[in-house]
Amino acid sequence: MNIETIRTEDGICLKGLFLEAKDSDRVCLFIPGCCGNFVDNDFMRIIGLELVKKNYNVLCANTRGSFMMNSSFHPQNLEKPKQIGVAYEHFEDCIYDIDAWIKHLILKGYKKVDVICHSSGSNKLIYYMNCDVQGKEFINNIVFLSPPDFANRIRCYNDYEDLLREAKENVESGNPNKLIKVHFFYKTSSSFLSMMSSKNFDNLPLVNGETKDFFQYTKIDKPISIIYGSEENYIKNYRDKLISFANPNTSVECLEIIGADHIYFGKEEIVGKQIASCLDKNYIQNSKIPFTLRKKLKNNKI
Repeated sequence: MNIETIRTEDGICLKGLFLEAKDSDRVCLFIPGCCGNFVDNDFMRIIGLELVKKNYNVLCANTRGSFMMNSSFHPQNLEKPKQIGVAYEHFEDCIYDIDAWIKHLILKGYKKVDVICHSSGSNKLIYYMNCDVQGKEFINNIVFLSPPDFANRIRCYNDYEDLLREAKENVESGNPNKLIKVHFFYKTSSSFLSMMSSKNFDNLPLVNGETKDFFQYTKIDKPISIIYGSEENYIKNYRDKLISFANPNTSVECLEIIGADHIYFGKEEIVGKQIASCLDKNYIQNSKIPFTLRKKLKNNKI
């Protein structure tokens, strides 16, 4: 295990945990969700180590949305660190983080990168795949772990309208950085308003969305594996949309892990084995046939 550090194009310093498999040219980039990080989220490390057993290198990456609040120092301005963490994060800035990590892996000598995204990390990668960025050309396969309709979940909170009102009042009174509590995390008033008004953030509207609302998701032309826990009804009840609204020229597979919750507690090794199986299968398919695989609906339960 090695701690590796990168600096994004806009000057943010981020750390990642690199898990190395000997004599392997395959690598996975593991992107966490809201507040997620390789320090606190043991499931990232356990899943990663299971992938190492299957001969995959794994980089468990922190993003500017890792932890609730954090700071990043720029080498040219050590006296004034920049505030990061989910409280201060602006969603669209995720492209700097993902692009920097992919370029880091390419510079290490890997030719292609398999990307694993947990929770709202999935929303970030969907947006990233729709941006004019260099790194996406190096992505080989995508695994979405528990991809959420995050925007709608927030709108369903009983105090959502009160949160909007409070955030607007704070901004209008000259306090855009005043923190508000959004269920299990904090946001500055201005970043909360920006997030909830962003179609880029609301790019997986499973509950109320129609075909046109999945335009970012539909554009992804890489093989996709979607894994979720049987306890996650807010995902499994809408799995048909994840299939039917995907790009018709790629493959999509949905897998349910029986007894698993959102962080796969006690099921981490099973998830790691399943991810490796999905990646191996797509690797074999892509090496033998043209990239014109059709969508397929599978009722697999592990």
